[in-house]
Amino acid sequence: MKATGENGKFTVRIHELYNRLLMRIQELAPDRLIKSQYIKIKFNDFKLTTSAIISNEINLEFYLELFRKTFARRRKSIRLLGLGVHLCDENKPESILQQQLFFVTNV
Repeated sequence: MKATGENGKFTVRIHELYNRLLMRIQELAPDRLIKSQYIKIKFNDFKLTTSAIISNEINLEFYLELFRKTFARRRKSIRLLGLGVHLCDENKPESILQQQLFFVTNV
């Protein structure tokens, strides 16, 4: 599915990806601390944009806000949409470890 200038459909996608990400975190890293959460958008011209926010917990509203701000900058058709988190390293809580806790969907 592709959409142009319409972000209502993407709100549903973000909800779906968010739920999958929550399950994956519970499965693979239930005791790990979250350092930040991010969204990746690949537009129809294949340019990739990533936006992140520092957060110690996963929050759906943060993803929705990241999407709104990121989409508003480009306003082009979207090919891929993904959500993810950066986790603190178990041995170094102040560092970021980018895990495979990222989901992408074709839109």
